[in-house]
Amino acid sequence: MNSHSKTLPKFQPGFTLIELVLVIIIIGILAGIGARSMRRVFKNANVNGTIAEMKVLAEGIVGNPDIMENNIRTNYGYIGDTGQLPPTLQDLVSNVSGVPGWDGPYIDIGFSDDPNYYLTDAWGNNYVYVVPSDPTQPPVIYTPADGDTITQKIGNSVNELLNNSVKVRLLTKNDVEVDGNAGKVEIKYAGSYHTLSYDANTGYFIGSVPIGIHQIRATSAGDTVLKSVSVTPGNRTSNDNIEINIYASYGNVTYKSGTAAVESTTQNEVYFDVHNSGSVTMPINKLTLSWSAAGQNCWNCATPYLEEVKVAGNSHWKWDVNSTALSPSGSQIILGNKIQIYSGDMTIGPLIFKDAADGTGNPVDMRGTNFTIQFHSVTAPTQTISFTTTGVCGDPSLSLNGTVSSNARNVYIPWQNPGYVSGELTSIVVSSDFAASTAYLELIQVGGTNVWRANVAACGSIPRQRIDSNIQATISFSGCTYGNPTWTANQTQTFRMRIYKNPSGNAAVTGGFSGTTFDFTLNFACGNAQTISVPVP
Repeated sequence: MNSHSKTLPKFQPGFTLIELVLVIIIIGILAGIGARSMRRVFKNANVNGTIAEMKVLAEGIVGNPDIMENNIRTNYGYIGDTGQLPPTLQDLVSNVSGVPGWDGPYIDIGFSDDPNYYLTDAWGNNYVYVVPSDPTQPPVIYTPADGDTITQKIGNSVNELLNNSVKVRLLTKNDVEVDGNAGKVEIKYAGSYHTLSYDANTGYFIGSVPIGIHQIRATSAGDTVLKSVSVTPGNRTSNDNIEINIYASYGNVTYKSGTAAVESTTQNEVYFDVHNSGSVTMPINKLTLSWSAAGQNCWNCATPYLEEVKVAGNSHWKWDVNSTALSPSGSQIILGNKIQIYSGDMTIGPLIFKDAADGTGNPVDMRGTNFTIQFHSVTAPTQTISFTTTGVCGDPSLSLNGTVSSNARNVYIPWQNPGYVSGELTSIVVSSDFAASTAYLELIQVGGTNVWRANVAACGSIPRQRIDSNIQATISFSGCTYGNPTWTANQTQTFRMRIYKNPSGNAAVTGGFSGTTFDFTLNFACGNAQTISVPVP
């Protein structure tokens, strides 16, 4: 039996099944890796495109900070023109809300078939635009994207976009600050002018200015200055001041001739008129006043001090309110309330004067007085006027105003002060040609009141004074505690002398005083001495 053996075929080249499976697996793995990579590429492109578009929208709202001229930012987008945030994103392309000042479009939409493409992200989601109710938070634009929210802030807060501070110092050409009474500062935004408030510490201030290029308008005394300023985000906390020089067209203040007058019963209140040739009011905050005697003044040896300054019944300076003492001549006073010198004519006064710096003195008659007054203003050059009050008083004097009478022991002389100022006697020298017997002066009264008496402690216990046979006796009223006899202007008072025959006792002189002439030298507290002879009928 023949045995047959199977001949094995020869090896054929190719892939085994397992090899094919492995290849398919590898290809699948490679394909998966490529798809994921492509998805990442597409996602990144969508994210970057969306972020870029959201930045364009944000710049449309607040502008591009890199656009500058002469190192000053000039581009502020929608807010810069309108002064507010856009109600909708569509307002960046068309003024759908009708906001004044709109000057867009603020983004370039090109020639897209879809005019609203800028409102959606790369995945077709609508952008969400949110303005927070809390102004310390920023407005935002966001989109859900493909699951990972993308957010674009618009500035750091609503406040830094809409509520910035602007501070202005208004100065004259001499760099003197113009305050809120003399100037006005406004800033234009959102289509209208807004007035800045004034404070002595901060100057002119406003804290609600939106970002943008805005015009400041400053006015004072007929002059107007316009200045453009760039208000950048965050100016809210800036301490920088904008300085504006103003050139006010003030006129001159002059004295109106013949208007100076001294009034009141005590003649211590001075009035005068001035003329402001300008067309605007001049605010006066200080006065420098000087006064001097014009020949025979009416001060009666007093030193006048300024007690108060009034205009139209209103007090602008008073010694016990705005100072600690009455003001002497040549001093500058700072007014508690400014005097507004209006265009044209106006009356200043009264200026009230007394004779003691501590406020306890008496009124001083200011007739016959030279005045020089300087008006100081925070905005205008110093103005100076001079004038002289009318009235000539002369030295005090006494004269007879009635009939001299006498009896065995008394002589009565009716003396009048015919002048304009009070006459105060400090002493007299008296004598007579009486020769019938000796005559000793014992008492002097004026207006029924003792002013000198012999042998009393009130006058130093001085003995009776002999006055007959032209013997002179000096009687000092100042040496007594009664007070010096005084005649006010035009006042008549009886001067009584009681005279006895002897240094003591009550014996009357021999024959009485009829036909006797008394000679007096009157020494006044102010003014020259007066010599007068008084015959007794």
